[in-house]
Amino acid sequence: MTNGQLFTASDLLTVLLKYWKHLTLISLSVLILSYVFSSSRFIKPLYKSFAVVYPVNISPYSTETPTDQLYQMLLSDDLKDSLITRFGLVKHYNSSTENPYYYSKTLRQLSENLNVTSTRFESVKIVVYDTDPEMAFGMVNEMLNLLNSKIRAIYRKQFNEVLEIVKIQMDLKKSELDSLDSRLNDLTVNYELFDVPAQANEVVRGYLGTVDGSNGQLVNHDNVMKFMQNIIGYGAEHIRTSGYAYTSRNEYLTLKNYLENVQKEVTKVLTYVNIVTHPRIPEEPVSPVRWLIVLISTVSVIFTSILIIVSIERRKALSQ
Repeated sequence: MTNGQLFTASDLLTVLLKYWKHLTLISLSVLILSYVFSSSRFIKPLYKSFAVVYPVNISPYSTETPTDQLYQMLLSDDLKDSLITRFGLVKHYNSSTENPYYYSKTLRQLSENLNVTSTRFESVKIVVYDTDPEMAFGMVNEMLNLLNSKIRAIYRKQFNEVLEIVKIQMDLKKSELDSLDSRLNDLTVNYELFDVPAQANEVVRGYLGTVDGSNGQLVNHDNVMKFMQNIIGYGAEHIRTSGYAYTSRNEYLTLKNYLENVQKEVTKVLTYVNIVTHPRIPEEPVSPVRWLIVLISTVSVIFTSILIIVSIERRKALSQ
């Protein structure tokens, strides 16, 4: 070493002039070997398929945006479990079921090959890498289908819970309404009460003898007294029960309309992602980059060779 330097320009020039044949042979050997060992026979090429989607028909939850919800659902374990099952990834990733941790290994491999990111435009990018281009494309496509199914299942579960609650409320309201109608029917049949204010007005006119025309003298005073007693005894109850029945009927109809709207939510089929960039079957691998492997390998070996030769030459110089 000279002045703390690894080697000088003079050392480099001397080595290149003296050992250029050796370095050329080494370079050619490294080129050939790195080219051969970077081939698909030794390193399986990885293909990349991706899609870019926007959330749609997703209700914000708490402080999370629809994009945040979409991102978390795409990274959920149950979605990954579905991919593992549908594409037979345990076998595809060469995991042995004899290994007690084979599923964890497969899940870890899938996580390495799956990349989900949020973009600055509030969209979500789904990327899948695989040695099989059709498999990469199929997994991205299936993730979109699974995502729609997952979100739909979550919403349907929520609306089914609401549906059951509304049905219970309707049953209670129906029971209440039937009870009120039964009592009104009883008051109508047994006490001849159906329009208490109008009947009370006629009873008063008959009782006071103020009926218009010549029929005033023909009023059946016994019936007038009977109606008067019925109105005094049950008129207030009839009016009150009629009011309750009217309110209860309106409440029942409101619940019925709400139930129909909830049933629509349960049965409708919506898409929860707008696909901006559709996935495609990749034509070229994204890795390994053979020229980069060859370049780095060749440069590294040549540099190491020069260091070794310079070191040997210096030792020879010192020993003389």
